[in-house]
Amino acid sequence: MRGLSIPKWAEAAVLLVVAALFSITVLAPSWRTLNTDFPNYYVAASLFRAGVPLDRAYEWEWFQRQKDHLRVPQPLVGFAPHPPLCALPVVPLTFFSPLVAKRVWTILNSAFLVATMMLLAHLTLMRLWQIATLFMVFLIPLRSNFMLGQYYVLLLALICLAYYLQQQDRKALSGVMLAVAASLKLFPAGFLLLFLWKRNWKSAFGLIGGLIALSALSIALFGLDAHWVYLTQVLPRTLSGDLLGPYVPRSYTGLWHRLFIYEPELNPTPLLSSPTAYIWFRILAPVLLTGYYLLKLREGEANAAMDWSGMLFLLVLLSPMPASYHYCVLILGFVLSVGVLRERGQLIPAALLTLLSLFTFAPKVPDLVRLLLLTLLFLLLMRFGFSPLVVRSRRLKLSLVILGLLIVSSASTLSSGVRASDRLFRSMPFPAGYRAANPVAASHTIAFTQMVGTGYRAIIGTNNQAVWLPPNSDALSLAASRESPWLYYELAGARSSIWRIRTDGANSAQYVTQGQQPYLSHNAEWLLFIREQHGTGHLWLRSIRTSTERQLTFDSFNVLEATVNDAGEVIASVGPVATPSLVSIASKSPSAGRLLWSRDDRYPAYSPDGARLAYSHRTGGAWHLRVRNLVSGAEQQLTRGPCNSSQPFWEDTEGTTDVLYATDCGRGLGLSAIAQVAVPQAPAIH
Repeated sequence: MRGLSIPKWAEAAVLLVVAALFSITVLAPSWRTLNTDFPNYYVAASLFRAGVPLDRAYEWEWFQRQKDHLRVPQPLVGFAPHPPLCALPVVPLTFFSPLVAKRVWTILNSAFLVATMMLLAHLTLMRLWQIATLFMVFLIPLRSNFMLGQYYVLLLALICLAYYLQQQDRKALSGVMLAVAASLKLFPAGFLLLFLWKRNWKSAFGLIGGLIALSALSIALFGLDAHWVYLTQVLPRTLSGDLLGPYVPRSYTGLWHRLFIYEPELNPTPLLSSPTAYIWFRILAPVLLTGYYLLKLREGEANAAMDWSGMLFLLVLLSPMPASYHYCVLILGFVLSVGVLRERGQLIPAALLTLLSLFTFAPKVPDLVRLLLLTLLFLLLMRFGFSPLVVRSRRLKLSLVILGLLIVSSASTLSSGVRASDRLFRSMPFPAGYRAANPVAASHTIAFTQMVGTGYRAIIGTNNQAVWLPPNSDALSLAASRESPWLYYELAGARSSIWRIRTDGANSAQYVTQGQQPYLSHNAEWLLFIREQHGTGHLWLRSIRTSTERQLTFDSFNVLEATVNDAGEVIASVGPVATPSLVSIASKSPSAGRLLWSRDDRYPAYSPDGARLAYSHRTGGAWHLRVRNLVSGAEQQLTRGPCNSSQPFWEDTEGTTDVLYATDCGRGLGLSAIAQVAVPQAPAIH
């Protein structure tokens, strides 16, 4: 494109064609539809504006329930893995209906895109029509971003502005802009490595200071509890790739999962079931890629465009779970690198980079092929855009950095991968879905909830023979007993209500009461449930025989889960979510409660004889099942590993005592399967 001069009318014609193509393929469908992920941000922002704490936003069922209460017309929502501050940009839009808010966001995204084009035209000295043409290479990622209402066009604009400020020698402010981008999505914080390596202290301090200031702002707005849950439970699983689609080879993390980790439902046929191989590849791949990038960097600021381009490609390659819209941020690296190669007269590498990008970001490219093409793009950029060798004086520095990367990579990998062989292989043969949870043993069968593309349904039976889907509503929680022919379930909508249906399908569903999260005593005499007000759960107890109800807790407790024994005695898990604890609730003295033992406990479940309690205890950010003898205080730990085991339910069959539970071991965060574990007669732990 260098030296190419076309008439003004031809430039205008090119811009018109690009604008028309973009409007037809991107703007029009985005304007008409409300797709995830925008509803995820909208629900979180609406809850924040209503004063509801977001400390439970990373729990799939709770977030889905809030979506139903808000009447957002979207089948499924989920807030993981976003940091709490990610909800803030959408807060002003919650004054509109969801679809109108999405349209406003589409207009804003269009403005961000046009501003980025104009800024890049200024930075590269290319004509606007040339920039617009290069943007069309990324038409599919842009379409994905606009359709889903994502943030990556905004991030592209912020990173482009940061680069512009860097060129204007406003380095501290450049770092601040990257901090703003990193507060929404974490990866721009990776530029800190570039700044430190180049001794660009002003940008490094601007980035660090901006992150500290924005973190303080986020904690002030959203509270410490939400951030503690995010940092201890969500972020570690995000960085290890155990989130959405952990076995999809969109990233190298997903590829190593696919090749080396066995999971009975999601990955039953790995190339080699070897946690050791997984660990080594997880450690070495990011170190080699990062080390190669640092090896090619020059001293000074002369090659800043290529430095930033290479860093963007590296960060996307290291991302544990990239989706198509992630590639929008590569537009900056692509345009800058093409501009530099043109200025150097390297027209063939520039054309090769453009052609390879067309193939990489074309529609319907298999995930593994796209990953390999993206790696080839990175290597091509390193080959033609950077110096062939690092100078000798920097090799010691490079060795120290690589050693540090090895230590960090090893620590993060070992915390997730070293116990891959301990992951459970006892998943029961239930029908496939995104998520199965809330297992209960009903009369002569097992029931559970399942997340599918249209919402949450209740399933009765293990062989897909008795499937029941609530019409136009979500079934978010269940209660049952071997002693009762009834299955109780929560039907979510503008308000949650509890219904019941016979497990043999002999009659239609019957309304029971307003509430959520039902729990049934094993003798089927007591029904426990929660009524939520402004994010606070209040506990109620209902007699099945007389249908009378009474409230057990008030604002002094925020009840998360609870269980009731045959005598009507209640144990509840109460918040805050960051430090939950189990309390004994005296049903004859409402609002009275007694702390039972240590904190960080949730999901209590009485055994049928009332002598033991199964519950989940949090250790190192993961929930592990324990059983406690309520008389002696002796405990047994049933599960281990850097993953979650929760929602236990006792099942006594044929003289054996088992616990059904939901586990996300070897799966995405919270995207659990149903498993079963026998309660051993083993020495207790204290």
